[in-house]
Amino acid sequence: MSLETMTKLSSTTVGVGGTSTVTFSNISQNYTDLKILISARTSDGNTGTIARLKFNGSTTGYSSVYAQGRGDSVATGTGATTAGDIGRFPGVNSPVTDNVFSNTEINIPNYTGYVYKTYTVDCTTEANQTIAYLIIASGLWSNPDPITSIDISSSAGTISENSTFTLYGIKNAAKTAGNSIKATGGNIVFDGTYVYHTFTSSGTFSTTAPIPAADVFAFAGGGGAGSAQGGGNGAGGGGAGGYLTSLTSFPSGASGTITIGAGGAAGPGVNAAGSGFGTNGTNGNTTTFGFGSFTLAPAGGGGGGRDNGSSGFTGTSGASGGGGAGSSGSGGSVSPSSQGNAGGAGSGTRGGGGGGAGAAGVSGATSGNGGAGVGIWYNGTTTYFAGGGGAGARGTTAGSGGIGGGGNGKANDEGAGNNGDRNTGGGGGAGGSSPTSSNYYEGGSGGSGIVIIRYKA
Repeated sequence: MSLETMTKLSSTTVGVGGTSTVTFSNISQNYTDLKILISARTSDGNTGTIARLKFNGSTTGYSSVYAQGRGDSVATGTGATTAGDIGRFPGVNSPVTDNVFSNTEINIPNYTGYVYKTYTVDCTTEANQTIAYLIIASGLWSNPDPITSIDISSSAGTISENSTFTLYGIKNAAKTAGNSIKATGGNIVFDGTYVYHTFTSSGTFSTTAPIPAADVFAFAGGGGAGSAQGGGNGAGGGGAGGYLTSLTSFPSGASGTITIGAGGAAGPGVNAAGSGFGTNGTNGNTTTFGFGSFTLAPAGGGGGGRDNGSSGFTGTSGASGGGGAGSSGSGGSVSPSSQGNAGGAGSGTRGGGGGGAGAAGVSGATSGNGGAGVGIWYNGTTTYFAGGGGAGARGTTAGSGGIGGGGNGKANDEGAGNNGDRNTGGGGGAGGSSPTSSNYYEGGSGGSGIVIIRYKA
């Protein structure tokens, strides 16, 4: 279960001449915690100059405790100062040489809450000598105001050129979503609007509260690509796994079982008798989601057609049909209906692309590209699934996999086709053919399926 997201909010690299202070201002209040990563040095002549921070420009209310090792000594201490101590920045004098920096990590939890603010520090100064600081510290700012700016400076000298400071915001979905997470199962993420339960392997979805409206997206395994005879023409790309979606509701305290369909195997380069004719790719496997009377069960994508050197075989029917092999193979049809698109027909020395959930596979006479998949809003962006596999070719450019995980096909003697991407339902790309009869390149296998359950926070 993944419930945390970390976003880079700001980054500064100190320029020529250095600077006295690095400031992060107008800090977003849309996160739960802050993290600062620092690589820095100073112009001061000491081996390690105290580094400090201020919140909101304040010069009161700071206290800290620390433990320090230096290679030749150890120390502990406490302090109450006009700024918070955050370790040390190395200076310019021996034994610390030029171009040596500190590595510092600062963590600031609950920075927006109306409570006193705490922080922790892990700091080490690089050195090629025995004297190098290793410091762990914790600090308190006795002020309940939310943190909106942070100043970082050195107690002596200026912060040197090429020092870097990066601020990250951390959003904990369990805290940010509050009571919005209403179920268990799968990988759970929250993008500020939706909660997502993502199943990349079989599992159980169990509700802990009623969910009045949930989008369910289910993708089956993609079909494997066909193989081509040596000296023949290109084979067909695998069809994408079937796609079904539904808007439904779920009661509290109930469970459903999810089975993720595996991708289909590619047709081998030679058949069991050792001949170079090979076989069509294997269809992908069905993905199922059953929750009481609610069921989604998209079928697997069709396998790509194989080439026998004189006439290409038809792509296999599936939720999206497999592409036909070069010369004359027809694209596979859609079965069952309304889960995908047909495969493209083979033509000449290039096969047809496998069908995608969003578009039919393209004929070998045009490009042999796999059909495009479908895009859904997933974790803050539009993500595509179930693209068809690209066709193989002899002597011409092969077909590309369709957007949404379709594997690329290969051209003349380029080798085996690419597999469809895992957990996309993408079809496999067909392998390249060969101008001679001695090389037989198999296709790629189909990508496994996925189930995504999405509901609003």
